[in-house]
Amino acid sequence: MKRFRGYVLLGGTIIAVLAKTPAAPLQDSPPTLVIEEVVEARALEHERRVPTLNASSIAKQFGTAAIPEWEKYLDHEDGRTRANARFGIAQIGKRSDDVQLRRNLLTQLVKSSLEDSQLDGKIAHLFGFRPGDATDEVRRLLLERLNAPGESGAKLRYEPAVIQATGRLVIREAIPRLKELRALEPVDGNEKNPFRGRWAMLALARMGDSKAIQDTIATLENIEDGQQRTMNLGYLSIIHQPEAVEHLKKYLFSDTVYPTEAADLPAIRDQDYAYWALISMLVVPKDVTYTNFREWIGAQKSYTYQE
Repeated sequence: MKRFRGYVLLGGTIIAVLAKTPAAPLQDSPPTLVIEEVVEARALEHERRVPTLNASSIAKQFGTAAIPEWEKYLDHEDGRTRANARFGIAQIGKRSDDVQLRRNLLTQLVKSSLEDSQLDGKIAHLFGFRPGDATDEVRRLLLERLNAPGESGAKLRYEPAVIQATGRLVIREAIPRLKELRALEPVDGNEKNPFRGRWAMLALARMGDSKAIQDTIATLENIEDGQQRTMNLGYLSIIHQPEAVEHLKKYLFSDTVYPTEAADLPAIRDQDYAYWALISMLVVPKDVTYTNFREWIGAQKSYTYQE
């Protein structure tokens, strides 16, 4: 039986993670060979999680030495390989304390992403960079793409990847266009994930738009199935606003539990999902753990948000 390890925030949804057999250590292999193995595994297995996990390990072991090796694949003919290279570079950039390196890598990644014909809404590699990492060039590139007309003479171009990047990097000059794009978004969303397709709403909420914040919370509460509602709490962590914190606290202090059908998965608990959403959004002291988190947050008068 697989062993439960914990939860992870994926996109905006918090999911349970099962423990796996630890990957073999990278030893002292040069980054060139290791990265070649990652690319080959991706091409052969078509398994999305393989390069993600390996890219993280490569970033930890080789650091900036791996950047030139990943860059070789930015123009690869296979779209998945290009995306994997961007993810590998991003893992290095997000871990760096060198502000200029982060800014340079983010600029490179945004340019590469926008030039990719297979961008297709996938910009997970940009998550984790900070608003302060966005150079003038990054802001210009994203705004130009956001303001570009749509296909077949349409006034607006709705690209989820660009909208998400604009929101995550808090590019406030984009607010007028985001409000136009918000009008295109569906009133009724997917039953299990109504946030999908409402990226402009989330981007505006991240920038403090009060109407978008209210709409985001309402979108969550309109999910009729309690278990699905709890599993979507992570979307509130995207917006970094006091209203989101206060709403998540209601779930943090809830005792509601939803049993799961799978014997090897834990029950879905409101307080677990709220906890993971909150710690992914707030700066929390190192001595605060799951066991004393509720006591800590209950005593706070204000919060500091992660960049």
